[in-house]
Amino acid sequence: MDQLKKKGERTSMIDGDIFRLIKQLNNSLREYENCRRFSQDITPAQSVLLEYMLSQQKTEFFASQIYRETGFSKATVSSLLKGLKRQGYLTMEEVSEDERKKRIRLTPKAFGLSAALLDHRKQIQQVLCAGIGADEMELIRRGLEKMCMNIKTDRSRRMKYV
Repeated sequence: MDQLKKKGERTSMIDGDIFRLIKQLNNSLREYENCRRFSQDITPAQSVLLEYMLSQQKTEFFASQIYRETGFSKATVSSLLKGLKRQGYLTMEEVSEDERKKRIRLTPKAFGLSAALLDHRKQIQQVLCAGIGADEMELIRRGLEKMCMNIKTDRSRRMKYV
């Protein structure tokens, strides 16, 4: 019985450590990105969103699909898109069938940043992953994807009852 209790305590402690470490990594990464800012006219969060959009190889987007696929909240996506529009990286136009929907298109200015954004993200990832082997990276990637899926699943389940 004591062994079971100790094992449960250890699992609980490890779970708490995972949450704390993810939060710590998130904060450290945010600070690091702010120090190594890609461009003076867009924020690190805007550059992440812009890079995501460029990587999709699509000609148009809708905010609802962006927030579902990136994990950003609706409010965050809306704010980031408005900033990118103001800076000339995208256009937004109403959809005739639904006035609430906006068709989002990247501009040539955004496409001109594609290679530089990718290079910037690769540099950050090299620093982030230094000393971690390919097998470990695959395990980390799969674990993080599973954690993201767990959160999405739980959030969907909870939203049914709100």
